[in-house]
This record gives sequence, C-alpha cells and structure tokens, in this order.
Amino acid sequence: MFCSIIKIVYLGIIIGIIFNITGCATRKYVIEVYKPDKVYPGTTIFGDTSDTDTPRIVEVDMAGKVMWSYQIPSSIARSGYAGRGMDVEWIPKTDNILYVLPFSGVYEVNRTKKIVWSFSGSASHDADRLPNGNTLVVWGWGEDSEKPEVYELDLKGNVVWEWHAEEHIENLEQHRSEHGFTHANAAVRLGNGNTLICLRNFFTLVEVDPSGKIVWKLENLFRNPHDPEELPNGNILLNTRRPQVIKEYNKSGEIVWQHYPNDSDTIRYNHKLPNGNIIFTERRKIVEITPGGEVVWRLRLNGVSTSMNDKGSWFYKAERIPNSGQSN
Repeated sequence: MFCSIIKIVYLGIIIGIIFNITGCATRKYVIEVYKPDKVYPGTTIFGDTSDTDTPRIVEVDMAGKVMWSYQIPSSIARSGYAGRGMDVEWIPKTDNILYVLPFSGVYEVNRTKKIVWSFSGSASHDADRLPNGNTLVVWGWGEDSEKPEVYELDLKGNVVWEWHAEEHIENLEQHRSEHGFTHANAAVRLGNGNTLICLRNFFTLVEVDPSGKIVWKLENLFRNPHDPEELPNGNILLNTRRPQVIKEYNKSGEIVWQHYPNDSDTIRYNHKLPNGNIIFTERRKIVEITPGGEVVWRLRLNGVSTSMNDKGSWFYKAERIPNSGQSN
C-alpha cells in the first residue's frame, strides 16, 4: 500500500513537470527578465501582428499573464495590413484603447470590446488622442501630393488640420524613396501647439507651426528615425537604425544620452517612463531598461518565425499602463 502511494506521488510529480515544461514551451509571451524592485510596475499593452490575418491587442501583467485581449474584427483586418505599422494607445481618461489598422483607419474600442469611435481612411504608424478630444493621425505610405502625411480629426471625423510634406520640404534631402514619399511614422502635438513630425525617408524631424511652416528641424538622423518623444526637459527621445540605438537629443541637435541594446532587432518604439526607465519594442521583444542601460524587464514573442522577411511577426509599439494610484 505504501509503495503504491509513493508511486502515485512520483507519477504526479513527473506529470506536473511535463505539464510545466509544455506550458512554458507553448506560452506565447515569455518573460525573460523581471526585476521587481527596478521596474515601473503596471500592465503592458501592445499589438500582436504575428498572424496578420488575425491581429490582436493584448494586455499582460509583469509576469506575462494575459489580462485582456481583443481580436481585431475580421472585417477591419481584411480591409488593411496589420503588419505595416499598427499603433496601440491607451486613453487614461476613459480606459479605452485607440488603435490604427494600417490602410484601414483608426478605431477606439472600450473594455467590453465595443468600437465607440472610428474613422475609415488612410492611416498608419501613429494616432494620438489630443487633450481637446481630437485625434492626430499619420499616413506614412502615401506618394507626394497624394494625401496629407499628418492630419487632425475632430470628434465627428472632420479633418480640421492637415500637413502636406511636399509643400514644405523642398530643401531636405530624401535618402530613400521606397515605402512612400516621406514614410512619416510619427507625429506629436507639442505643448506649444506645434507638431513634431518624423520623416523617415528624409532622416529628419521637423517641428511645424499651425500654419504648417517648419520652425525647427533635426537632420541627418542616420538611419530611419522612429518615434520621437518630447521629454519634460524639452529634449527629444527617438531611435535610429544601423546600428540600433536609442538617443536623446537637445534642441541644439546634440546627443546627450544614448543606448545601444544588445542583440537588438529593428527597434520601432521608445518611451520614457515616470521613474526614468525607458520601455522600447523590437520585432519580437518588449524591453524596459534603466537610464544606465540595465535590462529590468523583457518580454519575448514565442513561437514565431525568425526570418527578417516575415514582416508580420513583430511588435510595433507597446505602452505601460500604470497600476492604480500611480502617476502616468
């Protein structure tokens, strides 16, 4: 009898080990690094386009557990190209999620997975909900004179402001011509009312006033700048490629901080968190680092192709949602 009990217990342990190994092997979001005393705690929300036919928005906790997910409706997914710059943004005021389905439009979904606002049209890479309730949208795949690279929508979907690059960049050098005219990939409404626009094919950031005039620019950002962010000190955080590097520039164009991630693969997004850490995304990883460059949290997308030609299998942007009571 005693031997039978021992055998049952032993068998249970073996089954448990096998179950855990299998679970880890099949888990889609794997946490490779987590240092609780050094991270900015909260949940992380991102678009997962590892299957471009069924793209989804996912929110995970610090341990990688899925807390909320939303599969993009098939009618929307079929109308666009999820792997070409799907932006996801959390709206603190409503707890809704704003997302861009490239070539389809911009959509706002609530936590019950109901679309509460949408705009069908040329959009990609970036959409920001502004303090006045309007939405700033980027279109990065257009040709010159076709459509505005950046436009602002009111709550009814009316275009109330737009910026056409060809009218203002005659003195800028175009480094690349594929993937649209400018391949604009981000726009930020600044505190002074101007708009900061990232022109990837020109390796340039431009700040434009409400009339569209360029009032400041940062050129020769070798190579392929992405995701500029205005910091509280007035500096600009962004990332460039070849090599992959995250940089902080002052308004004089000087690099005052930079970080070269180890084993990085196509960085596309970076954001400074309230505790000074920086969260950024690669094709298959979301990483949080300290100002000294220490990796304190890293999530990896598991079970997808590692081919650079597999354009769908990557993250584009990710956002840390603070725990209740934290400052955002």
